[in-house]
Amino acid sequence: MNTIEFNEQIDRLKSVYGAKNFPNERIKSIWFAFKSFDVRDVEEGITKIIEENYLPPTMSKMKEAIRRKREVDMLDELRPSCHECSGTGRMMRFKQGEDVPYAFKCNCPNGQDYYTFPEFKGGNEWMTPKEHYDSSRN
Repeated sequence: MNTIEFNEQIDRLKSVYGAKNFPNERIKSIWFAFKSFDVRDVEEGITKIIEENYLPPTMSKMKEAIRRKREVDMLDELRPSCHECSGTGRMMRFKQGEDVPYAFKCNCPNGQDYYTFPEFKGGNEWMTPKEHYDSSRN
């Protein structure tokens, strides 16, 4: 991340929480903590902070938000792909004749993350979202 990109993110924080909460010394410490990070990770972390925090974030809250974003990205890279769920571990199906979607965990290894979801057993009465929307147009 370069200084221009960094200053754009600081400006976002200042516009929400006020410039008085980000004096120069604090901005310097934020820069040293995050200068080696990818700008997309920092930007998405700051977005999460703005969405979730009413008060100005502490350094530890900022680090946590950006760390969580980086961990999610790393997990996504490690997930095996699956033609049923595209690697997400969950899928949506429609029962024929109904417009209400049902959520299921996939039978692939990624589905283990969704232990509270019912397992998809298959059957002729179930349609993928694409099949459902295509049939509703006819």
